[in-house]
Amino acid sequence: GSRDMPPAGLAVDQLASAQASATLRGTLWTLARNPAFLLLTAVFGLGVGVFYALSTLLAQLLAALAPGAYSSADSGLLGCVMVSAGIAGALVVGYLCDRAPRRLKAILVAVCAGVCVSVAALLVCMRPHFFAPLLVVSGCAGVTLTALLPVCLNASVEVTYPLPETLASSVLFIAAQAVGVGLIVVLTPLLSLHAAPVQHLAPWLLVLATVAALALACTVRLRYMRLLEDQVQCV
Repeated sequence: GSRDMPPAGLAVDQLASAQASATLRGTLWTLARNPAFLLLTAVFGLGVGVFYALSTLLAQLLAALAPGAYSSADSGLLGCVMVSAGIAGALVVGYLCDRAPRRLKAILVAVCAGVCVSVAALLVCMRPHFFAPLLVVSGCAGVTLTALLPVCLNASVEVTYPLPETLASSVLFIAAQAVGVGLIVVLTPLLSLHAAPVQHLAPWLLVLATVAALALACTVRLRYMRLLEDQVQCV
């Protein structure tokens, strides 16, 4: 009888939960079929993942490439400069993205090129008695790496509109964390080896990741869906 039927409130909650789950699956499937978003996810994952790995492994990189030349305080200062410069860089590039929304592709490629150069220069400068250049280059690396945040987030909103922005950005950050953890897991034992060739070559995996990000950024075809919608509404 009526006692076998679930409470009305519970039935409504279950229906809402099922609808939300179906909507989430549908949105994720739509994102998975969006080539521009997938490329942006790869670019963001590689670039920001390198930033995560660099900031985590900075002391180990210095110990491997310049043994005994720098203290833990030196690596801490380099990390502080990288993060501080990165905050400033993200703010400046975010302003540029807002001022020139149709130039997102050019900004993305320029930032990725800067990432390649700055990360390579950072590794080259990891040698004894090079602390001043290291400070400058670590700041440049922080600026370019974190500049990927506003560029890729703005671009992902454009290519996925009108899908929820929060879900697209969550996918980007999950990709970055996955790449960062992967690089840390691979590089940590390699940097601990006492074989000099491996210690000197392993860090360049970070540069290879940035080169891959630049190559993928060049192939992204941005469609400014949100910008077009805003223009239509203004007419």
